[in-house]
Amino acid sequence: MRRFFILFWILILSPFSALLSQSKDLVAKIDGLRSLYDSLIQQDLQLIDGKAHTAKYPIGTGHPFFLTKEPLKGIIFMHGQEFRHSFVRYDVFNNILQIYHFTETGPQIIDLNKDKIDAFSIEGHYFINMLSSKNPNLSIPEGFYEVKYKGPVSLLLRHEKVFLDYASGSRGGYEDHLIRYLSTQDGWFRISGRKSLLNAFGEDREEIIKYLRKSGISVKLATDEDIIRIIKFSESID
Repeated sequence: MRRFFILFWILILSPFSALLSQSKDLVAKIDGLRSLYDSLIQQDLQLIDGKAHTAKYPIGTGHPFFLTKEPLKGIIFMHGQEFRHSFVRYDVFNNILQIYHFTETGPQIIDLNKDKIDAFSIEGHYFINMLSSKNPNLSIPEGFYEVKYKGPVSLLLRHEKVFLDYASGSRGGYEDHLIRYLSTQDGWFRISGRKSLLNAFGEDREEIIKYLRKSGISVKLATDEDIIRIIKFSESID
């Protein structure tokens, strides 16, 4: 009975529902679902190092998650292993990684233990977990950071969401904040403008100033791609 209920929820949440309705070979598809069930349960038993999500989210415009409020396919690196999971969600508001765990009463949202996660990937976005317990000299807030560029100078992004209460009578809403950091051999630099960017490049500062003038890049308005262009230019300096 337990397997029946879990397979039922997998049918609802996965593309298999469409395949089943179109397939003439129902038995083969059921066998496929059983295999999917077995693989999901096996993964979940290894992954579950956390607790059931019970916290309530403020209701308003937007949502507290990365990209979308719906679970996505992802890869989680923990316990020295790589786990591929079909139902992963990053709660940016609380800085928590979640998975959907299938039970006989339906899918249950699990908040994974952050201290056990090394890294994860969702839709091609790769995040690392910065913990002071693993990085004694860490000088930035702990949490998940998206790696946009990795090299002698690396670009990392900290995604944040805050909930703002609007005027009386109006619903509040979630607001996205993005904080950029450059990691160099001299430490971490939070990029808030031209001065903080130049500080990250030390003795190459003057060359970077010339490049900014030539390229027309405004640090205040720069995109991630603009910052990466600056980093790549710095790598070409003799």
